[in-house]
Amino acid sequence: MLFQLARLCLILSLTPILSTRFHAYAYPELVGLINDNRHSHAREQPAQFETKERTEEQQKLYARQLEVLTGLVDALAPGTLDAALSFGGGWSGFGSIDIGNGPIDVWGQFPFEPPGPYDQRGPCPGQNALANHHVISHTGIVSIWEVIEGTMAVFNLGYDIALLSVLAAVISGGDPVTMKYSLGGPDPRVGAPLDGLLGIFGTPQGLEHTHNFVECDSSMTRQDVYQYGNAWTMDVNLFLQFYESVPYGGLFTREAIVRASCVRWHQSKDWNPFFYYGPGTGYFRNFAQEVIMLFGNHSDGSIDGVLTHDILYSFYGLTSDPVPFTYREGWERIPENWYRRPVPFDFLGHITELLVWFGLCPELASIGGNTGTPNSFVGVNVNDPASGIANLPNLLEGTNLLCFLLQMLKFVSPSFTNNIYASIFGLVGDVTATLGCPEIPDLTRGGEALFANLQATYPGARMAESGF
Repeated sequence: MLFQLARLCLILSLTPILSTRFHAYAYPELVGLINDNRHSHAREQPAQFETKERTEEQQKLYARQLEVLTGLVDALAPGTLDAALSFGGGWSGFGSIDIGNGPIDVWGQFPFEPPGPYDQRGPCPGQNALANHHVISHTGIVSIWEVIEGTMAVFNLGYDIALLSVLAAVISGGDPVTMKYSLGGPDPRVGAPLDGLLGIFGTPQGLEHTHNFVECDSSMTRQDVYQYGNAWTMDVNLFLQFYESVPYGGLFTREAIVRASCVRWHQSKDWNPFFYYGPGTGYFRNFAQEVIMLFGNHSDGSIDGVLTHDILYSFYGLTSDPVPFTYREGWERIPENWYRRPVPFDFLGHITELLVWFGLCPELASIGGNTGTPNSFVGVNVNDPASGIANLPNLLEGTNLLCFLLQMLKFVSPSFTNNIYASIFGLVGDVTATLGCPEIPDLTRGGEALFANLQATYPGARMAESGF
């Protein structure tokens, strides 16, 4: 049933909106929790998950996908790979990070050093931690290549999904020409693309100001930007809400994380008049919260690992000096004796995980937003052919979703980055031959681009000037 539900329309958020208003929850106990800013642990209900093993054909498709993505690196880095990818900050190219089979060495190889006054830190705890341990540039001014390798080495993120994430980051908040971005806010070390050619391109704003693209409403630990004005600094009360949702000494299981994620979705919907959950923002929001599972300690060699309160405390930059739950902004830290996930968390694994999440909390699969007042959520009608969504191919098949995401990124990219995508895939019409991508129709509604239509419908999208 779960798989059939997802097949209806897997557009970034992968499943269709279930209704224009949600009155029933996958977790019945959520009803009493939505309005509690700090709540106690709710009774956890066991769930049976649909598991799917990759078929031989899926393995072939995945191998082809990686082959093309590897070609992407070569296309973006003509000449010797190391020369093109080197970016200073002590980073010397792919293959420079050797983690080994033991715990991450947070004293010798990767010692913790808090950020200085000129170092950038922002809304991503994982990337902040990598910078604080000198896995990526401690300055917080990074190239996409070092972030790809750093996330692969420390968190065992799959190359495909790491690449997709950093492309979105550099397009929305960085310089797509030099492939650099700031982990925090604007910084003169990341200049305007093409040196601000003709004044057309403004200064990149960094990850802090990527609202409705990489950063979005209903974060687990950050407030909504148009309601509170700051979506990059961790809100300790929201962290405590998540932290206290499991009794101390218990574990943050998949079910517990999804429950907390579902609570935040409803809180934003119920409280934020500008709540927006677009086809792209919903995808990246769910991915960011899904990645919390990678923070677990995998010393036992298991896939899920063990995620405790102390691990969250460290990864989210909290300290007990001078008092418990003292938050030092940008001090995210890899815990001692912490082992990474034993196998890569790749794109197909990510899709499978999302389907489980949507089965536990179907609201996370929605597309839509509030219309100017709290709790006024209106969803996109994915069954309306005019929306441009209903005509999409089954994105669960083969590499369709990856093809679609890359095409979406190209669609929202500045025109001067088109040569980058052309060098990878050729013209859009050649994508099918290169990656086996299906023909994807234009996302239009009555002749109007879907993103423009979403901005016209939802104030949150209009304020961000992005319907992504």
